[in-house]
Amino acid sequence: TKVRPHSVLLDYETVIFEGNQGLLLDENHYFFPHVTRACTGTKNAVEILKELGVQDLETFYCTRPYLTRHGAGPLPHENTSGNLLYPRIVDKTNIPNDFQGSIRFAPINLDLLQESILTDLTHSKTNTPSISISCVDQLDDVCWYIRRGETITCSKSELIGKIKDVCSFKNTMIHTSPDVTYSRILETR
Repeated sequence: TKVRPHSVLLDYETVIFEGNQGLLLDENHYFFPHVTRACTGTKNAVEILKELGVQDLETFYCTRPYLTRHGAGPLPHENTSGNLLYPRIVDKTNIPNDFQGSIRFAPINLDLLQESILTDLTHSKTNTPSISISCVDQLDDVCWYIRRGETITCSKSELIGKIKDVCSFKNTMIHTSPDVTYSRILETR
């Protein structure tokens, strides 16, 4: 559909588009058919902005320092021990139910994160995206991540550094509290 001339988008200097579900659930992702039947990245927003003649675009990707999946489908390196990946994880929004079951966890896969972001960036003109890392307060002193198929142990600060190094991010926002009011923004480049 075309953007109508009286669109509310024309009333604002800054417009924020929120993606839905996450890049791993994009309908074109190789986890098909365990995806959302929608483009979950920047594709739709970029098309709308192009119609409006907007050239200035900043992309902020959001991630937790671990992977989650609520429902069926693959979750490589899933923690199947029955214990939470990190005992301080609090997730009040993904309540177990008969349709989706319980939320599942895995260490963050840096290769998958990098590949997903770089693939999504092919839809936008953003050369230097930013990243927001939430739930950092839920990590333990010892953390895990996946790189080249291996599970690697590191400290919390090393893990955040590894996530920041996945792409040449312009800015990094780190959420260190359940209340984002207390987050901090770090300039990475």
